[in-house]
Amino acid sequence: MPLRILCVGDMHLGRLPARLPASLVEARLDPRELGPAAAWRSTVDQACALGVDAVVLAGDVVDSANRRFEAFGPLQRGVQRLLDHGIQVHAVSGNHDGDTLPRLAAEAGLQILGPGGTWTVHALGAAGGPQVRLLGWSFPSSSVRTSPLAQGLPDLSGAGPVLGVLHCDLDQPDSPYAPVRSTELAGRGVAQWLLGHVHKPTLSEGDTDPGYLGSLVGLDPSETGLHGPWLVTVENDGSLRKRHLPLAPLRWERRDVPVDGLQDVRAGLAEHLLAALRSCQAELASELEQVRALGCRLRLTGRVPAHRELLRTLAAEDPTALQLESGGTLLFVADLEDASVPARDLRLLARGDEPPALLASDLLALEARDERGEELIAAARVPLEQRAAEPNFVILEPFEAADETVRELLLKAGYEALDELLAQREGEA
Repeated sequence: MPLRILCVGDMHLGRLPARLPASLVEARLDPRELGPAAAWRSTVDQACALGVDAVVLAGDVVDSANRRFEAFGPLQRGVQRLLDHGIQVHAVSGNHDGDTLPRLAAEAGLQILGPGGTWTVHALGAAGGPQVRLLGWSFPSSSVRTSPLAQGLPDLSGAGPVLGVLHCDLDQPDSPYAPVRSTELAGRGVAQWLLGHVHKPTLSEGDTDPGYLGSLVGLDPSETGLHGPWLVTVENDGSLRKRHLPLAPLRWERRDVPVDGLQDVRAGLAEHLLAALRSCQAELASELEQVRALGCRLRLTGRVPAHRELLRTLAAEDPTALQLESGGTLLFVADLEDASVPARDLRLLARGDEPPALLASDLLALEARDERGEELIAAARVPLEQRAAEPNFVILEPFEAADETVRELLLKAGYEALDELLAQREGEA
């Protein structure tokens, strides 16, 4: 009979998902039922239902030391239930819980792999059946600036494949969070590295490359896509299979909403947004059984004749108040970005040497991606990067000044400036 292990990435117990709109609370959806504690309960339920042999936690189980009281109850109850079902529970400490998790472990009943920054190996499986060895290393403190691999690994000879469990920052040499190079993980006799720290899952079901398990539930709108534990199956011949289980109660997605030609903004905008929510739900239907709330980050695109009316509508109304319930899942607008532009005839406007004509010429160059357009992008990149590097510059995700990103920003700002210039000229006339 195969041996099965449920592997869990960063949980951050004690923390709630960020940037949930107030409309969700008004809909009587408790944020605590969407966060890590709820996802952990679902994971424990699944582990018991599947009858797995072990549950492995890849660090940052607790959000921080000052959240240990909030984390202890959910952690202890989950671990005790697993132990009552004969399921072993193992964990490595991450940078968030290097000091805290070992203290909680003794009370909660879970076993720490690699305590105090030393590598340890734990064997799983019974004689006569498939076996596996868990190799783990835990943060001894909140900051580790050297690679855990530099100290070498213990003897890995024995029966069955080795699963390496490590909380680290992959290919980030200056990181204070156990920097490890991908090349260091290769050729170590480890069949699969299961990593914690990065919240975006990068582990693949189809290969054995090292990969991040990802956060158990998306903790803010930037953590889009499928989240949940990974089921690792060790077959009788020692081969591995991996499957990502969509158990998170909250899911974030990002979608573009084309609004080309939108005339009746008041009626048409709401229809477009609702259609985008329904389309997202239909596309993900097979992965939403456990999802109580689906938040979509929507981005308006296209050319809009009534663009000034659209801007006024967006300024006056809160799109995150838009929600609907379908199939047991509450669908809502997490945030809305307007990347649409006014519908203007640039070639006609570019005739002449007045400011609107010069601006229209630059917009044409950006759209054509010609030499002038490349010069505009290069000139804008430096001040954009400087602004993004300022300490008080707040943005949900890191800014990357790729050509296409800068081009889109210039087009957006240029079209709005052109629209304003033309409105002023029409008003004077």
